[in-house]
Amino acid sequence: MISRGSRLELGALSVSVILTFAIAACKKTTASTGGTVTTQFQSSRLAITPLAKASLALDDVIKPPKGLTATTATGLAVGEDIQSYSFRVSSIALCSHLKAVGPSASCSGAGEWNLYTDQDGATTDYNTYGPQQAASDTIHFTNVLDKKSLAALTRTTIATDKNVQTYDAVLVYWYRPFKVKADVTLTDGTKLYTKAAGSYRSNGADGLSVNYQYRVKDMTSGPAAESVFFLPDGGGYFRLQKPFELSTSDIESKTNFKVVLAFDPDGLIKGLPFVDHATADASLSGMVDAGEGYQIQAPFLQIAPIIARENETIMREVYLLRAEDGSHDVRLNLFYVKEDENKAIRAVTITVVPYNQTLAPSDYLSVDSVKLEADGSVDLKDVMGNSIISGLTRVTIPGEVAGTVAHVACVPSPNLAKASSCPLGTTTINYTYSLVAIGSISDSLQPAFSPSAPQP
Repeated sequence: MISRGSRLELGALSVSVILTFAIAACKKTTASTGGTVTTQFQSSRLAITPLAKASLALDDVIKPPKGLTATTATGLAVGEDIQSYSFRVSSIALCSHLKAVGPSASCSGAGEWNLYTDQDGATTDYNTYGPQQAASDTIHFTNVLDKKSLAALTRTTIATDKNVQTYDAVLVYWYRPFKVKADVTLTDGTKLYTKAAGSYRSNGADGLSVNYQYRVKDMTSGPAAESVFFLPDGGGYFRLQKPFELSTSDIESKTNFKVVLAFDPDGLIKGLPFVDHATADASLSGMVDAGEGYQIQAPFLQIAPIIARENETIMREVYLLRAEDGSHDVRLNLFYVKEDENKAIRAVTITVVPYNQTLAPSDYLSVDSVKLEADGSVDLKDVMGNSIISGLTRVTIPGEVAGTVAHVACVPSPNLAKASSCPLGTTTINYTYSLVAIGSISDSLQPAFSPSAPQP
């Protein structure tokens, strides 16, 4: 993730929402003027219920074992459970060369090409813009689940010969508070609701080091209301799997491009039992109801940037992976361009879907690179060089069990968030996987098969 004022840090079917930047051409007025860059948004949807049913295709190979039920009830918000997910985006830029070391990164080379800027950002103090300020702000937030709200973010900028270079990453900056209106159904049937009335508990720090936890009452009583969450990061960096090169000939020939930022909000908002750890003030987050003993945790969005020519069709392959112990599934989206005969992967999103919150891993690190192995399989690596997913063979027939893959991760340790390697070594989880659906990101994808849903 991006910590403003310090460094870039790493942060983590459903409804997918797509944020698109169309790079359109315009007439040159000088030798240095090229096309215009216009921001646009587009939504893409994969039905939740058929996706859940599709997961049973893997049950023939791996069934969640009897007695796997977690000792505490947990739940995820999906589909219509998420009524709004709103962010105040401050800027979006292309990075010429992203240098990543461990969890930190910086943009070097010729620097950033800014595509979008919050028009009122210059008058807002980033350091002091907290939950209270966000709660009274009815102007600057964009609900990414609402088309009209997204349309209001349209911006235009001009490409010139100063922008002619190769870019390997996209930087997305936002203010630390964000707004959520959602309800979460737990595995025992309890329903949790985001609340608008409450107070914020601070860790007592100042500026960029401050954290907040929203304290509410009656979390099990509806309806849901829009609430302000707060995380200490100011954005994220997302490496392009295929670097984008803007050439002089592109400027001269008025070639049009589009930059698509795809994200999947389903399964990110979690409902959990609340345990108050007195020593954990440095990492306060989420919304808690200490009286009823529940909490709701909501993260920033994981974003996948795809850049293509304006007339090209961006496609998506959706895979479902079942862990060898049956404790969780993984939703994997691979994005590519239809007109590319090699169907090279241009972006990836990954969502962990736990059936047992205790046994399932936390969200994976973002995919930092994609490697095509000699046997044609795909290896998705994190910034530390570990294989997030390795051995995946892309297939074309939805519904068939395609094979097995492996996930390699660092063994958890107290200082892992600041490490550039795995001090306690690595651990491996094996998965069986199946292709769920293939289609354009602009289509309403439907899984090609729909057996009954697995039981938690």
